[in-house]
Amino acid sequence: MLVTDDERARFRRDGMFVRRGLAADARTGPVRDLITTWYAKDYDPDLLTEYTQRTFAPEHGQHQALLDLYTAAAAGASDIATDLLTDPAPVTTTQVQIRIPIDQTAATQPVDGVGCPHLDPAELRTFSLLVGVVLSPITRPDAGALHYVRADT
Repeated sequence: MLVTDDERARFRRDGMFVRRGLAADARTGPVRDLITTWYAKDYDPDLLTEYTQRTFAPEHGQHQALLDLYTAAAAGASDIATDLLTDPAPVTTTQVQIRIPIDQTAATQPVDGVGCPHLDPAELRTFSLLVGVVLSPITRPDAGALHYVRADT
């Protein structure tokens, strides 16, 4: 069993659980380098809202190194997803989210998925599972681009 009874109970109760250390440095290092290079060379501050609402580094959404974070590791994220959902759809693209430090942007960065003008607000859009891979050290619970708020809070 890939998902422990405790993780499965938390998934049912909270809608999530955290599995740390699943993505090895050998996989995250090249992805971190790819995104860091994109940010240094190709990031356009005028597109901050568009990036946040869709994806940063959009030209890398199907890059094999990013997809491998989900698919490559034995007993990794794809195996866990299968254990939880039985038959998940294949992952063919990725979304990259970056939280720009306040002192590095003149604009306020919106929250991904909130008030996206390209989505019809009358249409509910959901997904079965979000797999997040944190590529940089996070030192505070309120830091970084990946946040979870329980529905009952």
